[in-house]
Amino acid sequence: IRGGNFVFDRQELLVASNDPVQLTWAGHTGRADGVEVKLGAIRGGQKPVGLPVGPVRAVRLMRNVELELALPVQGAGENPSVAAANWRIDCDGPLAVDPVRLVAEFFNNVTVKRPTVLDQWDTLECQQLGLRFRRKPDPVKAKPGDRSGRESMEFVQLVAAGTPVSVGSVARDLEARSRRVVYQAETGTVELRGDVVARWKQGKLNCQHASLA
Repeated sequence: IRGGNFVFDRQELLVASNDPVQLTWAGHTGRADGVEVKLGAIRGGQKPVGLPVGPVRAVRLMRNVELELALPVQGAGENPSVAAANWRIDCDGPLAVDPVRLVAEFFNNVTVKRPTVLDQWDTLECQQLGLRFRRKPDPVKAKPGDRSGRESMEFVQLVAAGTPVSVGSVARDLEARSRRVVYQAETGTVELRGDVVARWKQGKLNCQHASLA
């Protein structure tokens, strides 16, 4: 996390700034106005001296959040320009990141753009968005007994909520709305749940549950 004018609160184990900040997290990058970093308690019962120390337990990017996710694209082998593009997520904020559970949650006017073909995107709009990751050890860098071995993360699941959640695809001429959307990265499947309305070309669908591959 890079920024300026940070305030250190030893009693609360909190590092905060109201200035613009930049975030880098396992290859993903972002920016926001303001940040709060919650530190873990000091081990061993030692009395704190100087600046607070301890592991990072939570990060909150406060306002006007922009994040780029370096994620693999389904079927990108056919189009190198798509494979090089990143997912883009914007929200009014906050964005809460839990580096322990590997969960990121976006709030208020969230927009997700996923690259498909050149200059076209699949889009999702909602009020609350959750991303779940899992650790993926790097067999090259991570060696037995070497604590410096770096772990990478892989994207597992996206969950969007709000009334309604909107999904759109220019390439597929598709628009859909529902109360909840769940995207599974491994299968590339989108689950629409609750009051689903979908329109594509000349077709229309109304139901309570739909799956898009």
